[in-house]
Amino acid sequence: MFGWIPWTMSLSYEQLLKGVPGTGTRKNGMEGSMLKVNLDGIVLLRFHAICLRISILGTLLACVILPINLTANCAKEDDGIVSCSDTSNNNNLTNFEVTTIENIPTIHMDRGKEDNVFHIFFGNELRPTMWRFYAIVFMSWTMILYCLHLVKREWVGALALRRIYYLE
Repeated sequence: MFGWIPWTMSLSYEQLLKGVPGTGTRKNGMEGSMLKVNLDGIVLLRFHAICLRISILGTLLACVILPINLTANCAKEDDGIVSCSDTSNNNNLTNFEVTTIENIPTIHMDRGKEDNVFHIFFGNELRPTMWRFYAIVFMSWTMILYCLHLVKREWVGALALRRIYYLE
């Protein structure tokens, strides 16, 4: 049923552009007019490969981010401030909100401590909350840099295919 998947994945771009062996019109498909794919088809296949790679990375990063958000144990207190203490008040966040940055409390700074940048980013009372934010930022930067790397690599590859097969 799924035997065509490994066969399709084993085909190179060169085979697809010049003609897929076994799809010809004569001598059991080995000769004659063969099934070919133009550059648009190759770009579409490469786009799908990029999307697969990005989805795999996103899934792996989500396996890190979701536990970080889920373990925050935040809840909206009676005064409307979100706190991360274990309270019976955790029921007022929806299941979806618990998996997002909404589950991480807002940082409220005391007047007078705002001038100390080191205290804002690395203060002892803020450390449990800030590392959660740093993890989310690091994961988003990882995703963005990986996407930019893939786009650059595929752009160079597509230009090379165009030069080789269409500018001869």
